Amino acid sequence: MFVGEMLDFCLRRNLTKYLNITIVSSVLSVTRGGNNMATLTLAIPEDMKVQMDKCAEINWSEVARGAIRQKLAQLVLFKAIVAKSKLTEEDAIELGKKINKSMHEKLKKKYPEAY
Repeated sequence: MFVGEMLDFCLRRNLTKYLNITIVSSVLSVTRGGNNMATLTLAIPEDMKVQMDKCAEINWSEVARGAIRQKLAQLVLFKAIVAKSKLTEEDAIELGKKINKSMHEKLKKKYPEAY
């Protein structure tokens, strides 16, 4: 599945609320052969910006695109799994609580100095 198809999938199913991004506008990029590219604005903490500025060789736009692609792929997989689930929302919440409690106990035993 292409990234555009994943984005369409997420948009059709109103999954954008799971993405911690804001799409500001869509602009036509004439200099790139007419490819449509959306402009994205992200708010980051100042200390993160300072660290990013120290790594000028990194294409942060590409890093963000890669992270968004990965998140979209996860969402597509998640929705495919959920679509086949026979659990009710209450069942899923209860199962999640049990898993969280179990993981907490496991990590507490493994890393007692953290508690």
